[in-house]
Amino acid sequence: MRARAAVLVLACVFASGCQKMVSTSASPAATPGRSGNVGAAAPFGLDVVVARNQALVTWNKSSVGPSPRGYELRLDSLAPVRLPASATSHRLSGLKPGTDHTVSLVAISPAGRSPTVTAEFSVAAAPTITSAPKAAPAPAAAPRVPKGQVVIDRFDRLPAAQQTRYGCDRVAVTLANRSDTAVKTVTVGFVTYWGAEKLGSGTQRGRNVTLTQQKTIAAGALRTLNFDVCLPEKKTRNVYAEPVSTTWVWAGT
Repeated sequence: MRARAAVLVLACVFASGCQKMVSTSASPAATPGRSGNVGAAAPFGLDVVVARNQALVTWNKSSVGPSPRGYELRLDSLAPVRLPASATSHRLSGLKPGTDHTVSLVAISPAGRSPTVTAEFSVAAAPTITSAPKAAPAPAAAPRVPKGQVVIDRFDRLPAAQQTRYGCDRVAVTLANRSDTAVKTVTVGFVTYWGAEKLGSGTQRGRNVTLTQQKTIAAGALRTLNFDVCLPEKKTRNVYAEPVSTTWVWAGT
């Protein structure tokens, strides 16, 4: 074999113009190299729902590629939170009003890490609390005006022999409070007579006398009050008095 090759070389040397020989034998088949780290399939459908100072992050697990062993969820530049493979949501709390955020999610599998998926969201600013305008003070209620009056229902007197003292006539006056309000003070006006004549038939009129008592009479009630009507200048038992008028003070005033 070697001798034949030598003969061929010599033949090329003596025969000028011979081409250079190139070996055309096939090289052994190349062994496929190891593929690069494909990693886990990325989750999809990343979404954020914000309520006040909290946010609920949700996502869907990829149905292709290696099953993840867990997830890493990161809020802005904070340290990531490790979540189990079964997780499809995570709640963020303590968010400040009026702030913008980015949340990122990565699936982790034995084959490596998935591409990062992100979502941006904002927390609404705190509402501005404005004080309600102060209501104008209500006008003072007009004082209540009671309706009705106090009238003389009847009157009786002691017999002349039983009068308390000379020159006086004790009269029991029954007053009727025909109103919707209690009365606390009552004044009764009397016309007086003296002499032997009966009440009202005398020809010598006496003087007018008013007497006041601080007595309460309930609304719609009757009350009998004793009044001693005296004429000091008449030192007799023949003094007579007749109630003819009333004035009063309401208990609510």
